[in-house]
This record gives sequence, C-alpha cells and structure tokens, in this order.
Amino acid sequence: MAPGAWFVRHITYPILFPLLRGVRGRDALEMYAHYLESERWPIERHREVQWSAIQRLLAHAHENCPFHRARMISIGAEPGDFKSLEDYARLPVLTREDVQRNLPDLISRTAKRGAWELNSTSGSTGTPLSFGVDHQRYMRVRAVLHRNQGWMGLRLGERHALLWAAFAETRTAKSRLHRFAHWAMNQQLHSAWELGDEDLRSVNDQMRRWGAKVLTSFSSTLVTYARAIERLRLQTPRFLGIISTGETLFPQQRDLIEAAFGCRVFNRYGDMELGDIAHECEAHDGMHLNEERIYTEIVPDPTLRDGTGDVVCTDLDNWSMPFLRYRTGDMARWHERPSDCACGRPLRRFAEVQGRRYDIVVDRDGTPINGLVLEDIGSGAEGVASFQCVQRAPDRLLFRVIPLPGFDRDTIHHNLLERSRRSIGPERFQIDLELVDEIAPTKSGKLRQIVVEMDG
Repeated sequence: MAPGAWFVRHITYPILFPLLRGVRGRDALEMYAHYLESERWPIERHREVQWSAIQRLLAHAHENCPFHRARMISIGAEPGDFKSLEDYARLPVLTREDVQRNLPDLISRTAKRGAWELNSTSGSTGTPLSFGVDHQRYMRVRAVLHRNQGWMGLRLGERHALLWAAFAETRTAKSRLHRFAHWAMNQQLHSAWELGDEDLRSVNDQMRRWGAKVLTSFSSTLVTYARAIERLRLQTPRFLGIISTGETLFPQQRDLIEAAFGCRVFNRYGDMELGDIAHECEAHDGMHLNEERIYTEIVPDPTLRDGTGDVVCTDLDNWSMPFLRYRTGDMARWHERPSDCACGRPLRRFAEVQGRRYDIVVDRDGTPINGLVLEDIGSGAEGVASFQCVQRAPDRLLFRVIPLPGFDRDTIHHNLLERSRRSIGPERFQIDLELVDEIAPTKSGKLRQIVVEMDG
C-alpha cells in the first residue's frame, strides 16, 4: 500500500475526520465497508431500508421543524398517514425558494451545537443557498463517494487530482480547512479559474510528476484541457479514469476527452445540498443512484414525451435539517432497465441527467421554449465541443461555440440551423453564431448553458 493511501486509511478516516467533525472515528470506515456490501443488495431491500428511514424522518420533522409540520398540515396529513414510498409522493416538494425563505423553520430544534454546521452553495444559478448539514452525514457522503470511485479502479486513499473552483481567498479559516482536508485525503487541488496555456502546462506537469491516478473536473474545463493537450503536445498523466461532474456531459465532449487523455470518462451527479446522488460504473451505461443515502424520484414533465422530469430527493442522513422531497432543479430520466446493469449492481440508474431547468427562453409570441430542446440543438450539432445559448432579443438566439478541431464557422452554423429548424421551426428565431476559445464560467466554475439577457 502506498504511503498516502496508508495515511488516509489509518490516520485521516479514524483520527483526523473525527477531530475536525466531532464524530466517532470508526463510523466512516464502517460505512465505507457497509457500502461495499450494500451495493449488491436487491433493490427491494433498499426500498425497505429507505421507507423505514423516511418514516423516522417524517416523525422527526413533524415534531421539530415548523416548516415541515406546516407542509403536512396543508394536505391534512400526519406522519403516520403516509403508508408507503408511493404514498409519500403526496408530500409537497421542497424548493430552493422554500429553503431561502424559511431556513430557521427548517432547522431541527433538536440540532445540537457542534453536531452540525451551516453551509452554502456558490449561487451560480442566482442567490446563494444556505442550509444545515450534520457532521455525521458528511462522513457518510465521503464514504459513499469513495465506494463509487472504486468502480473506476481507484482504491481508498490513492492519489486523486481535482481541477476545481478553488477558494479565491486562501487566507480564510474555511479555505484553509478545505485545503487541509484535500491534503489529508491525498488529493491535489488545482484552480479551474486559470486555464491559459501556461497554466494548463503547469497543472499537467504537476499532476504527472505527482502520479495522480484520477482527475475530477467540470465537463467544460475538461474540454478546454483536452483541446490544449494536442495543441501544446502535452504528455498527460496515466489516469485510471476521469470524473466529469457539476455540468451536463454531452456525448461529443466525452469522445473528445477520452481521445485526448487515453482513458474512460465516468459521469457523476450531485449537488452541494445533498452530496453525490449518482455515479457511472465501469459498464458506462447510465449512472447508479446512491440508494443507501438518498431516496430519489423523478417527477415527469408532462410537456416532455421521453419520461424526463424533475429530480426530487430525500436525504436519509441529514437530521439537523431534513431535506424531504427536495427538488434539486435538475432534470433526468430513468434508464429503460433501471436495476439491470452489466456490472451486476442492482442500484437503480439514470439514463442521463440533463441539467438545470434554465432561464426561460420565450419567442416573440410569448411561447416558452423548453431549455432541454435548446440544449439538444447545441449539443447535437456536429462540430460543437461546448456551447452557450444566449437570448438578447425576442426573435434571436446567439450560440457561443467552442469548435471541435477541423470544423469551420460555416459548417457549424449550418448544422445549428438544421437542428434548430427540425426542433423549433424555421421562423421562430434567427440563429447567430460566435466561435470562441473559451466561455466564461459562473463564479462556481460551472458553465451556464442557457442565458436570457433581455429586459422585462
């Protein structure tokens, strides 16, 4: 066992995490071992465990969280009135706006000082969201994440690089704590903010000398890196695999990244509020849900015919601030064989996660255009490595495109026009094209796919 991996298994998990989080040292390693076993459970066993946990959470939230109690009263229900997971779907969804407006009434009155902390999102889609998180839940998030990374061949504690939205202010206590946590987990952290040629050359050399086994980053950042590999003739690290997360991963992006790095890409889906929700396995046929930690539903959108709908999740581990039927803001659809994967794990699968519900694009007649349709136009046009769709007038859409090698402006514009005519008709919008070397991310480091920049 390499020294770094030994340190993570024998120092970080049982000693450092408990000191930092105030929890029992054995829990993380025990949960890691438990998740290695439970990934093979039949789905019926997961359903039983999930329903038992949700029943306890419903009773706890009704007793100790005024907002959740009011939600149940609004439909004339008490915790015992919910008889099954299907019946649980009667509970109204919890939204980001609910959390923003009612945070004090969502924190459990039994939450003990020192056993939980207040976190917040980056605010990449608007106002930052503050929420409470159990320290014990943090340990379980880490344990299931490391279980999932084992599916790509990465053993607990092996060297893992992240090209990430690093903390801009490195002198704050929180920033120092996060950097220490990365070091203690044998992870090398690099900023996704600086992606010029010399920056990427330096990052690439550091990861190669260090011997990173896996790289995690956003899909748009990985595309920028992949395009630089050929241009700068970089000798890349010998990665076991690459994790793409935080943004929608399109097929042409996957192909480009895999060709440049010479290894497979593993898609991962999650958010700050819930942690990791789903992860791709070695079969590369959808993303398995973390059934042990999160009960996940898809509420179909009646305007879409393929079963795509809103992702709604219940965190089974966060008692300080229960997330009961929380709408993540993302959309997904089930795999046609959710629990029948070639890898043998019965954990249910998403066929794909199609990203955030977007700024609403509306044509000149006031008819809204589903953001997923626009995403399909951009992602499916041949020659497009990455894109952003911007509406600045009722009858015009601008596609900012990072092109794939070998495709000129006229070809890409023609491809966008053809897909637009087939998807939304020939007369609704004028389609403009701007070829760019990069698309500015939000302050979280993520790419915002659909943007409306009109008054009113």
